[in-house]
Amino acid sequence: MYHDALDCGISINEFWALAIPEVLDKMKSHKRIKLREQKSDINICFLQARLIGEYLGKVWDPKIKISHQWDIFPELFAEDQAIYEAAREREEFEGYKERRRLHAIQHNLKMKAFIEG
Repeated sequence: MYHDALDCGISINEFWALAIPEVLDKMKSHKRIKLREQKSDINICFLQARLIGEYLGKVWDPKIKISHQWDIFPELFAEDQAIYEAAREREEFEGYKERRRLHAIQHNLKMKAFIEG
């Protein structure tokens, strides 16, 4: 048990100062922490593979939607999503204004040609 406790990060002095149930609790806690870290690492690898797949799929099918952080972790990235969507709406509006401006120029040229006829 002593060597296992050392592997769990329990110092020598702490091991001898604690009662056996306390040492066992610390060892169980260490095991739970390591398990959470493993799950987190696996989750990160899974998400990375998913994004790589989406980007590769987009090469063949432009309709494929690329996931954003807020699609997977909505609570963590709510503010980033709002900033992104506001910027995207501004860009779309600027594109709309430019298309309307070009349409107006074309219309005016057609009308000028018709009047001069």
